[in-house]
Amino acid sequence: FMKDGIKVLSTSECQETTISQPYSYLDDFYNVVSELRRVRAHYGLRQFDVATSINRCYGANITMTIISIAERAQLPLEDSLKLKPLFERWLKDMSTAEGRKLIFGSVDTDARPRARAQQRTL
Repeated sequence: FMKDGIKVLSTSECQETTISQPYSYLDDFYNVVSELRRVRAHYGLRQFDVATSINRCYGANITMTIISIAERAQLPLEDSLKLKPLFERWLKDMSTAEGRKLIFGSVDTDARPRARAQQRTL
């Protein structure tokens, strides 16, 4: 039925739409986040480093907590709509030496990834 000029789907219509369109925006977003996590791990970066570089380079205001929530696939759709372009831009910049220099300034892009801290046991 129509409400205020907008078609409102019934539950069965929603299920049919979901089944016929299994690949959603959120699937695409989480593929981007998965790639972000892979690149972050490859370069030995912390979630804090990613958030700081995005804030510094693109004028955003995100925290490492937001990066963590996105990596756990718990980010609301509204927030993912805002962050996906930033994450894609960060990944594009990280794909080239020039982009990495832009992101990290004086960081040597040819340096090996940082060694992970040793896990402590009690």
